[in-house]
Amino acid sequence: MRISRFHLVAVLVTLVIIGAFAFFAMHRAAPQHQLRIAILSTASHDSLTAAQRGIEAGLADAGYAEGGNVTIDRRNADGDPARLATLAQGIVASQPDLIFAIGTPAAQAAARQTTKIPIVGAAITDYAAARLVKSEDAPGTNVTGTSDRYDAAAAVALLHDLLPSAYTIGILYDPRELSSAVEVQSFERAATAAGLRVEILPIFHADDIAPSARWFAHRVDAFFAPTDHLIAAHIEELATAALENDTPTPTIAASPEMLRGPVFAALGIDYEKSGREAAAIAKTILGGQSPGRIPIRHAEALTMTVP
Repeated sequence: MRISRFHLVAVLVTLVIIGAFAFFAMHRAAPQHQLRIAILSTASHDSLTAAQRGIEAGLADAGYAEGGNVTIDRRNADGDPARLATLAQGIVASQPDLIFAIGTPAAQAAARQTTKIPIVGAAITDYAAARLVKSEDAPGTNVTGTSDRYDAAAAVALLHDLLPSAYTIGILYDPRELSSAVEVQSFERAATAAGLRVEILPIFHADDIAPSARWFAHRVDAFFAPTDHLIAAHIEELATAALENDTPTPTIAASPEMLRGPVFAALGIDYEKSGREAAAIAKTILGGQSPGRIPIRHAEALTMTVP
């Protein structure tokens, strides 16, 4: 049987139309992959909250819309190490595409649970000292991120400009927190090199902060409060107690987010900006880059804030 050219063309056009409908129907029915991101935070205080705010804003700016193409699982240990370990275990068990870890303990807890899922840190002082990476220039692990380590010499210079008569600087901190210990050691070295004296008092419980500050205030000319989770959460108590003596002692905080109550001034980095940079790193990783090849990013500038 002969098929006319007209009938042949009609059959071909019909097949093309059917194929097009099938193609679009198939792709329309295919579910869009929804990214799963987890945010694990060490504790609740202003610096860490600012970092998380920056992360979430940065994700939105990068096109990750919560409830659309991404779900975000937020978990906070509120400073409890045991709870932090449990939360990290639960997050890894849920197999997210990426984990943000805010604070050194959170990053360590997550890294202990997985070497496969990418971890992007924020508000972490020294990744290498925390054994999260092989080096900060070439992490070589599933961890990378942004650091809150600042130039201690610049911080000492700013403090001296602000309080030129302050010779002895007092520091209260929690020695159990690695990032805080690194920060305090760096500040002490820089202050000593600048001809200042540093008195350090370890603090292990929140109830000890105010009485220790009252006693210590007689020995120092000013307090420097590091970005220690324990101290940051109770900075107003420290600053208030430091003023309760015959010669009121001013408190300088190491983060603008700690500028509360009678705190005299704050030095430090922009934690929200650091969080946004962490989100930018995450976008690179979700695009296919290995976290082990992404260097740790450091803050570019130190700011001073006076109320």
